[in-house]
Order: sequence, then structure tokens, then C-alpha cells
Amino acid sequence: MKFQCVKWFNNFLLYLVIILGSEAYALSDIDSLFAKGNDHFLAGDIHQAKDVYLSIVHEGISNDKVFFNLANCYLKTGDIGRAVYYYRCARQINFRDHDIRANLSIARRIVDETGTLYASEGIYDRLVEFVGYIGAFGLSLITAVLWLSCVIFFIISETARKRAIRRRMVRVSIGLFFMFMTSVFFLGVLVHYTEFVTHAVAIDESVIARNGPGEHFTGIFEQQPGFEMVIKRKSNGWLEVTLPNGFTGWVPASSVKIL
Repeated sequence: MKFQCVKWFNNFLLYLVIILGSEAYALSDIDSLFAKGNDHFLAGDIHQAKDVYLSIVHEGISNDKVFFNLANCYLKTGDIGRAVYYYRCARQINFRDHDIRANLSIARRIVDETGTLYASEGIYDRLVEFVGYIGAFGLSLITAVLWLSCVIFFIISETARKRAIRRRMVRVSIGLFFMFMTSVFFLGVLVHYTEFVTHAVAIDESVIARNGPGEHFTGIFEQQPGFEMVIKRKSNGWLEVTLPNGFTGWVPASSVKIL
């Protein structure tokens, strides 16, 4: 029995070494591909660089630097729809990166030639930018610390002997509770934006958005590559979408890439 346990443990260690070794090899392979893509990009071989970055993406790798560089390739080749899409992919991973935000703004200005597409962005959009910059981990940590502090000060207020100290601790715990609720609200906004709202970017040449899911419905507006939208419903290969300026219509599902 003892020998069997030792044998099982040795097999487990061998299996673990093989798995970790294969993952390390795969990561080193991805790193070499990324470096190769960067070399092509710096040498001006944009199409070669794009193909290398795409090969990394097709491996199932989600990395903000890969998405960012791939978006730069599409921006340089004039494929504004896929440029915006991959900038958005990079931003979903890293809201804090200033280069991603700056280049996404440049791409959006190219798309929004009339200056009306993002004109109606309001408090919610700015709030999303703010909470996205803090991040889910940061907000979760702040929320947990505020709740723990609130509980601690409340316990002190209940156990303190002096009345003045009890009153002061109650005021502090009430203030911390309101801060905790604000943090919960911010965390809820971020979770709603990332988990319960489906975003997409138009990638095809211009298509007519219609007032129903089909070619026989009346056209409402012309969707251009790079338009960002929120998906409301799906029906028979068509999507009901809402643009940042509030326009709503139905477009072919094949004309967009879902984030």
C-alpha cells in the first residue's frame, strides 16, 4: 500500500511537471511571436505584423498589448472598423492604459467625422470610464475595506464607555457606511457594463440600419465601419442596436463583431 502511494505521488509530480513545462513552452512561444510581430511593425511590414498578432489571437490569447498592436496595424492599413474593435478589446482588459485611450480617441474621431456620434455621451459613460480606471479588483478591495472599517467603528461605538467617544464613533461609522454604499454602487455600474451589456463594433462597409429585422424594412440611418453600439435584441440573423448618439435600428449580425 505504501509503495502504491509513493508511485501515485511520483506520477502526479511527473504529470504536474509536464503540464507546467508545456504551458511555459507555450508562453515562451507566444512571447517570441509577439516579438516577431513587433519587429515587423517597426520595420514597416504592417501586414506581416498584423498576421503575426492575429495568429496569437487565434491561439485564444487575450492580451491588451497584442490587441493594441493589432489595432494599430488595422489603423495604419485603413481598416477603421477592426481598429476600433481591437482598441475596445484592449481597453476592456486595461482601462488605465493612456496609449489605448488616446489611440481609441483618434480612431473615434476618424469614424465620427460629423462630430455627432458621441455627442450624447452623458454621466453614465463618464462614470463607466471612472470606475473602469479603478478596476474591478480595486473597487472590490475598497468596498471590503470600507465594510470592515464600518463594522469595527460600529463595534467600538457600542462598547465604548464614554458617551462622547460613542457619539464620535457612530458618526464615523455612518460616514463609512455611506462611503461603502457609494463603492457598492460604483462596483455595480462596472459589473453591469461588463457583464450585462453586450457591446459590438461595426466592421463591414456601410450598411443601412432598418426599423425591423429584414431587408424589406425601412432604412433609418447608415451604419459605418467603426460605429460602436449596444446590442438590445437578436432575431433571424439581425441585431437591434443602439448607437452612442441614441439612434436605434436593426443591422445584419454579420456586419458587426461582438466584444
